[in-house]
Amino acid sequence: MKFIHIANLFTILAVTAVAHERHLAEEHRCGTKDPDDSDLKAREYAQEYRAFLAERNDEYRAPLIEVPVCFHIPRRAFLGGERISNEQLQDELDHLNMAYSAASCCDASLSECSGRCSPDTGISFVMAKLDGNGNFDGVTDSVSSPNACVTRPRQRRWVRFRFLGADGAMKEALRKGDERVLNVYYTNLPGNTLGYATFPWDYDSFPKDDGVVMSRDTIRGGAPPYNEGDTLVHEVGHWLGLYHTFDSACSPGDRIADTAPERVPYYGCNPSEQRDTCTGDLLKDPIFNFMDYSDDKCLFEFTAGQISAMVDSYVTYRTPGSRRMLKPIHRGLREIGSLEAGATQVFQMNDVPMSSVVHCHAEIAHEEEEGHLDLFMNSHGRLNDFECSSEDREAHQCSLMAIADSIYVIAHAKLKISEFTIVCAINDDEWLR
Repeated sequence: MKFIHIANLFTILAVTAVAHERHLAEEHRCGTKDPDDSDLKAREYAQEYRAFLAERNDEYRAPLIEVPVCFHIPRRAFLGGERISNEQLQDELDHLNMAYSAASCCDASLSECSGRCSPDTGISFVMAKLDGNGNFDGVTDSVSSPNACVTRPRQRRWVRFRFLGADGAMKEALRKGDERVLNVYYTNLPGNTLGYATFPWDYDSFPKDDGVVMSRDTIRGGAPPYNEGDTLVHEVGHWLGLYHTFDSACSPGDRIADTAPERVPYYGCNPSEQRDTCTGDLLKDPIFNFMDYSDDKCLFEFTAGQISAMVDSYVTYRTPGSRRMLKPIHRGLREIGSLEAGATQVFQMNDVPMSSVVHCHAEIAHEEEEGHLDLFMNSHGRLNDFECSSEDREAHQCSLMAIADSIYVIAHAKLKISEFTIVCAINDDEWLR
């Protein structure tokens, strides 16, 4: 019989406890929710939407995107060691811009990715500006500008949260701007969570919840391994519609074709391991990708597919004239709006009786703008396979028979329309055309 010395037993238990704590830390680095079916459909819709725009404009190009940023740093009545300076925030903003540009390259000390750089995303970040009433009012040059969107409220309850999701009152009080504006909150998070974000398609339903919440420990210049600002880059990736590289394991993965599959997240930064958790694909795990869990030292890249997904999501859900508006309908629908040239508005009509006929037409307020609008309708909500289209008609009207309890009406402006009214009604078969 073998006996274990009591001191050795304590050592084993201590090592086991440390390993368990490390495992817990690894499991909870990012608090962003795992995507469900509705999230997956929302991002597919964004891809279809940009394709829809491109099909109707031969000169359509992916836009260069400038994201206004607001920083919020709750503090206690005394500053103590809680202050995050404007210089630190500017450093965060500068690093965010670098990470989303072609200047984001492999760490020089890592031979496994030497000389590689990320593609330019076409996405940049600039400080939002506030007017005299504290409302979003465009952009400004730097964090230190007089009207820069930086708030430091004295509210001790927001300095530390005991559990995720307890930030509702903070966001309700502090959030600025519309869906275009990135609101970043620095606080102390529970456990080992470094940050979390909302997805862009959730804005319509929960506008005040939109944004990114960060642990103060992730500010650049702190203690490694998460001290280079890449946690903010990672969470902004979620805010722009990306999932983790290891989402849904090896298949279907993160639904990005050019992101190498990965069964589980990577921790640390030891590229010489040549890790491959999805054997058979001859692809190494994407440990240099911002959407993995690697130490900041390893992270430097997005793929072209990820860039396309972020642009799709921004165009669809973070452009005020583009996001879809969900309008329940029982007896009819009447909606007044305006559209810039090339913009599209989508309306969802719910609780439509099966086999009923839905007729929609557009009324254009200004005669000189007649012919500037096309209507499309279908019962599945995708921006293709339309069951009715007014593209080849002189009148702005469309009808279909409901084969589902939801009907989608898409208004697309070929040229600017100052004011239009969409009128829909559930009627009898005489409306069917």
